[in-house]
Amino acid sequence: AFATSFAQVRTNDGRFAYANTNAARVPGSLGGIVESVLGLQNVHVPNSFAEPAGSGGVHTMDAVGHSPVDFPAIYDVGTAAAATSIPVGIVTEGNLAQVKTDLNLFTTASSRPAVVTQTTNTNGTSGNTSRIKDWDIASRDIVGMSGGVQKLVFYNIPSLSDADLTADLDTIQNQNAVKVIDLAFGECETFTESGSGDGSAATDDAILQLAVAQGQTFAVPTGDTGADACGNGTNTPNYPASSPWVVAVAGTTLGTSGAGETIWASESAWTKSGGSPSTFEAMPKWQSQYGATGTQRGPDVAFDADPNTGSKLYVKGTLVQYGGTGLSAALFTGLWARVLQAHPTYGYAAPIIY
Repeated sequence: AFATSFAQVRTNDGRFAYANTNAARVPGSLGGIVESVLGLQNVHVPNSFAEPAGSGGVHTMDAVGHSPVDFPAIYDVGTAAAATSIPVGIVTEGNLAQVKTDLNLFTTASSRPAVVTQTTNTNGTSGNTSRIKDWDIASRDIVGMSGGVQKLVFYNIPSLSDADLTADLDTIQNQNAVKVIDLAFGECETFTESGSGDGSAATDDAILQLAVAQGQTFAVPTGDTGADACGNGTNTPNYPASSPWVVAVAGTTLGTSGAGETIWASESAWTKSGGSPSTFEAMPKWQSQYGATGTQRGPDVAFDADPNTGSKLYVKGTLVQYGGTGLSAALFTGLWARVLQAHPTYGYAAPIIY
């Protein structure tokens, strides 16, 4: 149907995967309306971004972790009200039963009201539990930073594939039920580009632009592999963080002081944070008008990501400490939920921030 064939390969991480051997083709009469053909490969797939303590490098300062409920004080939310009227979305994958159990244990232990959750499945479900920590970080640090939300909506997919992720974005945009969404996935943007990749970026950008037009904000981490998201010696970022239609959240090393280490003391770029300029996404006008240099899209904001100054939480009953730009994106998501509590008619966050 698309004038191509398939090859089976073993990926660098040991998976058996398939990919089309030539670019997919469609009839010329459809060329103007088909953005991309998805589902023909599962070699290049999005990654989540969570790093355990001890993986962030050597520090000359005291590096300590923080409870999710400490971040509002550290980032000085002041008298801003908790986001108790704001529903928040999280893009997830797999079986979420343990995540919901861990979330209930967190709210009980921190003397907070239980969080209402809702799961919306796109393209089916799966039993995968390998990324429980990612959704634990997202859900608890969003709740901690926001002070509480109306509900958490898990937009769940059965696999990490470009096709499933695109379908989930379409669900979120079509339903338009939440105005701020944590999207803690990303992959080398070259793999999503038309021509060199599967073209999913063109389709995703079209969906995200529609979401922006109706006031939705996606918070996306820039990644945990430094400047080279592709691992090929180039300065290339992750997508969809490089899309102009999301808020791209980079990572920092956070220094604190005072009782409970809840007073902000210093912050510097985390050495493993992603954030290279995009190779094909142009800088949006809200960046260029306010002092950003160059012509290509770059990150917007940064929050704590260093695992050694990251988030302390219980996962399946065990206290662990994690960072990564997945934490950064969750902290921004929770903070923007507070902003929406005060200003519910605010639209897409990026131009407002600048």
